[in-house]
Amino acid sequence: MSESATLIIEFQDEAGGGCGDRVLEVVDSEYAVDKKITFKAWALNYNKLKSLFLTYGCGRRIGVGSMISLPNSFHTEEVSFDGVKTQQLKYPLYYVYTAVALTDIMGVSDAGVGLCIATKGSAVAGLKKIGGSCIGLNNSAYFLSGTIKVKYARAKMYRSWFYTPRRSGDYWFYFSDNGKIVHSLKITVPKEEEGILTNKVDRIICIKDYVSLEVVEGVSVTVDESYKGLTDEDGCVELKNIELGEHTISLSKTGYLNNESDDLDNDTFTVS
Repeated sequence: MSESATLIIEFQDEAGGGCGDRVLEVVDSEYAVDKKITFKAWALNYNKLKSLFLTYGCGRRIGVGSMISLPNSFHTEEVSFDGVKTQQLKYPLYYVYTAVALTDIMGVSDAGVGLCIATKGSAVAGLKKIGGSCIGLNNSAYFLSGTIKVKYARAKMYRSWFYTPRRSGDYWFYFSDNGKIVHSLKITVPKEEEGILTNKVDRIICIKDYVSLEVVEGVSVTVDESYKGLTDEDGCVELKNIELGEHTISLSKTGYLNNESDDLDNDTFTVS
């Protein structure tokens, strides 16, 4: 598994062209059996959070969760505009603190007139909060293109829930506010793959006499300076949990030359 990511999904009941002041954050987006999933509902106003309730399936309760209040804090993120007037942030915000162009920022008016809004490395003037969780220019007169580094005062409150899936499959979650479902969300937990390739395997090696080609019992086997045991009556020994790739091997038995002392190319082997 890679590091957990964060998926931002806006509550469906919010108005404002997708810039509502209540945003759902779903942590741990690489879902797996027995791996905890964290839900966080962020809002600027306590009243937007106080009555939230989470269930899954046919009314199976997860409950009201925990209400968390943070000290005043700023959040910084890179926001890319791709020919749009506003762009969604990860969190609801109170106001924009600073905005710096990471690329040249171009604007195109409704009439098709182009304007350089800011050059790379300069401050982006006139960038402000739109709705509860978006940013855009003061007059929203231009479709913007480019990337801006934005520092803003984010929401201080969120309600948090946890759920740990015990099986694979689809899970439907329902967020209710005062008894009314305001958002639904499907999460698919994949099946645990069988036979996943790893860099370690189990292998059996067998030793034969170079001249007679008969198997040799009782050969002491050392791999990468780690003793692995004596070969059995079939001339074999099991190497458990050995890494793929090339390894050194040392073989010894009374009456035989140690493989490191003979002139044969038998001092290494490759596990694949």
